[in-house]
Amino acid sequence: MKAWRDLRNLPRGVWVLFATTLVNRAGTMVLPFLVLYLTRDLGFTAVQAGRVLLVYGTTALFSAALSGRLSDGLGPMKVIRNSLFATSAVLLLFPLARSHWSVIGMTFVLSLAAESFRPASLAVVADLVTPAQRKPAFALTRLMASVLYEVQARDPVVFIVMPIVLTVVSLIAVWLPARRASTVSPLTALRAQ
Repeated sequence: MKAWRDLRNLPRGVWVLFATTLVNRAGTMVLPFLVLYLTRDLGFTAVQAGRVLLVYGTTALFSAALSGRLSDGLGPMKVIRNSLFATSAVLLLFPLARSHWSVIGMTFVLSLAAESFRPASLAVVADLVTPAQRKPAFALTRLMASVLYEVQARDPVVFIVMPIVLTVVSLIAVWLPARRASTVSPLTALRAQ
């Protein structure tokens, strides 16, 4: 099959971005459960919970345009790093928001952070591949963005494979900088300080 052959020929950077997209989209999996959290745990009405989701969606529209501008000015890799860091920080702090307005504020910031990832990642894909490779590369990133929303609640393959993939990606993210650091002479490192 030509489609699989095209994917196999993509540069390593596209595959790293593919894994990063997986992590980013896994973080946005909280959205389907946000309404349940708001109504059951915080006692919000359905209308209040709907307003929170409206804030997320509306902010996401502006976030994409802002991310494009920031990618042009700061570079897409910096936007991706900041998006991933800010999204994880907001998700960690989200349970501290208990009132309607504080939840709306956190949701606004979450949407800005999480949704700024996609335009920057598409800019990176366009930079990494040749024009002939763009179609399969964009298809791969789009596949990852949508595949998580199609997971069944009792899909054993996903619940076995996903932790393995995330563990491997985490280990590689730790191993590569450590490998580079191990090639530097300790005397050179001390002189640089």
